[in-house]
Amino acid sequence: MKPLALAALALSLTLASPPARAQQCGGGSCSTGAECNYGNCSNGLCYCVSQSICGAYCDQCWTPYYYGTAPNCVPCPCAPNGSCDASGACTCEPGYTGSTCDACAPGYAGYPNCRPCTGPASCSDAGVCSPDGGCDCNPGLGGGSCDQCATNYYGYPSCNVYCQASTSCNGNGSCNQFGCLCFTGYAGTDCSTCAPGYTGYPNCTQCVAATTCNGHGSCGGAGCVCSQGFAGAACDQCAPNYYAYPTCSYCNAATSCGGHGSCDSSGACACSPGWSGAACEVPPPPDAGPPDAGPTLDAGAPLDGGAVPDAGAAGDAGEAADGGAVGDAGAVADAGRALDAGAAADAGGSRADSGLSPGGGDGGSVRSTAGGCGCTTGGADPTILLLAVALVAARRRRAARP
Repeated sequence: MKPLALAALALSLTLASPPARAQQCGGGSCSTGAECNYGNCSNGLCYCVSQSICGAYCDQCWTPYYYGTAPNCVPCPCAPNGSCDASGACTCEPGYTGSTCDACAPGYAGYPNCRPCTGPASCSDAGVCSPDGGCDCNPGLGGGSCDQCATNYYGYPSCNVYCQASTSCNGNGSCNQFGCLCFTGYAGTDCSTCAPGYTGYPNCTQCVAATTCNGHGSCGGAGCVCSQGFAGAACDQCAPNYYAYPTCSYCNAATSCGGHGSCDSSGACACSPGWSGAACEVPPPPDAGPPDAGPTLDAGAPLDGGAVPDAGAAGDAGEAADGGAVGDAGAVADAGRALDAGAAADAGGSRADSGLSPGGGDGGSVRSTAGGCGCTTGGADPTILLLAVALVAARRRRAARP
């Protein structure tokens, strides 16, 4: 027979024979198909279409994998390590236990492939058999036969990386065998900082210098890095010694104002009283008043041509000096010789002449006998002597005023 004919024969036989599932579920005789309930009639036999339905006429749930009443069949929770009855209760296979057959029975280890526990080899050499027959795994290891990492441990087979996302990663990442795998925008071994280009931890939003930093800084790993003179998380205020945001002009009272003023809200110097200039560099003007000229003669007693207009202003010679002494303030020098104020009167405190004028006394000379000198002034200017006497008299009158 030719190969093509053989292939056609095989195809016809395949179509005529019911599928393997029909051999397990179905197989009842049928003619119209109505006999097959929830299946189809094929070549006079019932064929169950749904995997959950079984029975010769497709009218039951397929146990032990499903339970219930057809066509509402429910998967059996015991599978594949047990079977269900019609109510769904599990009957576990040997070596398995639990309401859903999801653990090894005592004396068995290695779920889901439970086998008798005979020692460390049964626990993947990473634990020992426990009294109930299961494995007591080494720290960080878990599973029925210690062949995986325990909860919150990573990096099998060592399983020496502990990581709990909510605490180890601050809720900003997940865990893997290397530790924390941070979410977008976060960085650090524990995801506790913002990644480059992000700012505002713990929210960590993307940083754009023009908006996030108000155009007065750049984006750094921890947020905005403000330009000189600016400060704040968003560079939205002036730094110390800078004034008038957004200008932020520099001003330091000790240097900018020379220590003679303070900085106002605009960053300009407000100078101390008397000081002026942009940097308070102009000192106060000097005092315009004249210095104290000392005692002067009475305003009403000016000299006229060197003479004392008021002949009585000097008093008599005995009154001009106190005890024969005018005082050193009235000393007058003539021709290099100091005239002691006490020499204005003679030793007896009396005046030789009624006036101290050039025409009185001895030929225009004044004789002084103070201290028994017995000498004369010779060519001394009488006008100077009169001035000295008048000055002493004026001082005495001022001192006597209340």
